[in-house]
Amino acid sequence: MNFFSPAILSAAKDAGISIAVLVGILAVFGVAVPLIAKNDGPRRWIVGFSVVIVSCLLFIFWVANQEVYQWIDTKGYADWAGNDEGWTDSDTPDPKYCNRGREGSIVTCWRNRPSGYPTNPPPVFKGTNGIGPWCTYKIQGNVNFGKADGGAQGRVYICGRVSL
Repeated sequence: MNFFSPAILSAAKDAGISIAVLVGILAVFGVAVPLIAKNDGPRRWIVGFSVVIVSCLLFIFWVANQEVYQWIDTKGYADWAGNDEGWTDSDTPDPKYCNRGREGSIVTCWRNRPSGYPTNPPPVFKGTNGIGPWCTYKIQGNVNFGKADGGAQGRVYICGRVSL
């Protein structure tokens, strides 16, 4: 379940806003305002506030245990001949191919490379064979990082877990 967008969470972190603080503020306003408006007395307000606190804590623990995976740009260029699982049409990797089972996999992307689409072994998934940007996904475990042996240098991405 990808409930949170890594980009939004990253932007909130970069701004110095804790996700827990945002959730806490929203929850307090969401429950406290209607309770105060009803003016049903302090007992009801304390019970409501306690429910909010417990709900916020459970939500924070749930968020902390979420696993979000995304393609991380290594800022490097390389190519490894063969060992391609498949390819997609774009100059950035497709997010649906980055998950727990593919953590550590490598993708090489080109902005305009008209040839070289994987054929051996036959690809598990593939793009349209058009001319333009595309990414090739390497079979996990078959790529030696220390030895890039392909002739067409492309941007390298690696699938990794993003901490919340």
